[in-house]
Amino acid sequence: MRRRKLLALLGSGALAGCLGDRSPGSPGGTTASPTGTDRTTTDRTSTGDGTETTGRSSEGEPLAVRDSRFEGEPCPGFFDDTVCYHSLESGVHETAYVVPEREVLERPSDSTRFTLYNGSDESVGMNPFAWTVAKRLDDGWAHVAPHAVPQPYTKIRPGQRFTWWFGIGDANAEEEEMGSTARIQHLGPGVYAFAHAGTLVLFEVTGDPLALEPTDVAATKRDGDVLTVTTGRAKETDDPETLVVERTTNPARPATLVTEQVVQSYALRNGLPYLLSEDVTEVRVETSSSTYAQTVLASAYLDPTRDADAPPQSGRVYVYEGVAFSVTEKR
Repeated sequence: MRRRKLLALLGSGALAGCLGDRSPGSPGGTTASPTGTDRTTTDRTSTGDGTETTGRSSEGEPLAVRDSRFEGEPCPGFFDDTVCYHSLESGVHETAYVVPEREVLERPSDSTRFTLYNGSDESVGMNPFAWTVAKRLDDGWAHVAPHAVPQPYTKIRPGQRFTWWFGIGDANAEEEEMGSTARIQHLGPGVYAFAHAGTLVLFEVTGDPLALEPTDVAATKRDGDVLTVTTGRAKETDDPETLVVERTTNPARPATLVTEQVVQSYALRNGLPYLLSEDVTEVRVETSSSTYAQTVLASAYLDPTRDADAPPQSGRVYVYEGVAFSVTEKR
């Protein structure tokens, strides 16, 4: 099922809010109700390693669905029986659904809140870290984040809610609560989905286009059709690794990359621009670690609305702005 394949890609790593090569985002989030005073309750939750942590959810007035700017648009099925906010009629519903504080963000730095409300008469199981953000393309959806999540588990009882503070760029979170901060450093203009465990809300990002540019290049050296890029991180390590980005022709089953995916990998964003702009067939990116690039690249083969298996890593080919290429690692 789509749900299982999505979680399989995310894995069970220990990254919480750590997207791309960034350190975890600053903590934040709130469970404040938009209507009246909330009563906060506490649930004991398992972290998956035999320990427990404490998660909170708030309980107040029923959370109603308001008019959505996306009303009338199809509901993307990220999960079986996806409940899309914009497809629900106004009012309170006897199901679980996510309500956005705002549906439009402006890059490069903005924030909103997404609140999961349980209007049903049964508890809803959830992992607050296991949200998904995907970008809408002309022919499907591109998984943007996250790539790994921890595995705590909690429940939202009938009438309760859980709120994520969602930010892009360097927008600041105001409060801290387990799993309530969802941050992505770079999102370009377009329509996105924020999804969690069968619930989904659409939002739009406006502003200037997101550019793919090198951010930390110490030196470049060309030898025929091969360009070697030495990054700042390579200069700081005694055991550098090399990511090889090589043009290819007539690719079989290529996966299309979007800028929001590429910029999450330090090695890719410092190497791929040269393959696009220089008359070379191969770019070798010297860096401290190239492993995370493959994690990011795997998301190019994931459309949350479709069931499709990616080819083995050795056979994967990617397309970005019309240029097809393969990626390998050398140590």
